[in-house]
Amino acid sequence: MRGMFRCREASNRNNTATYGKSIDVTRGYVDLSGSFCSVNLATTAAARQRLRGSVKVQIRNDVANVPLPPGQRVDVVLVAKSQATGIEHELGTATGQSVSLLGPGRWRTIHVRVDKRDGLPAGVYDLRARFVPVQPLAEESLANNEIATDRSGNRYQLQVD
Repeated sequence: MRGMFRCREASNRNNTATYGKSIDVTRGYVDLSGSFCSVNLATTAAARQRLRGSVKVQIRNDVANVPLPPGQRVDVVLVAKSQATGIEHELGTATGQSVSLLGPGRWRTIHVRVDKRDGLPAGVYDLRARFVPVQPLAEESLANNEIATDRSGNRYQLQVD
């Protein structure tokens, strides 16, 4: 038939198809990403002592053409990850935060409170935040649902003695 074309598989190993046209296979999916906006948390602390503060996280829809679905919510989990052991200690969670209809390229700031009564064991920790969709969400990539930097690429560390 006129106007139709067929693609053939060029390789069984990487499933690469060849033809004179490109196809956007990610169209229709959103992609959450983010960065730290501000951190109000001491950079040094005493071991096993109460840790208090707050962190603002920007969450973005990084695709160019699709808004998030109506009613979509995420949990933002803030953790301190030990550089020595890789063990994560939860510092705070902002549950059920609305990102409903967050447009392409748009962002929303979410505030996470920290009040860890029993503190942290001695060591050096990297601050991280993870976005966890409350409802199922088809995303282009899940790799960027965990952040460790601000928009300039700066990391936040916590020294506990």
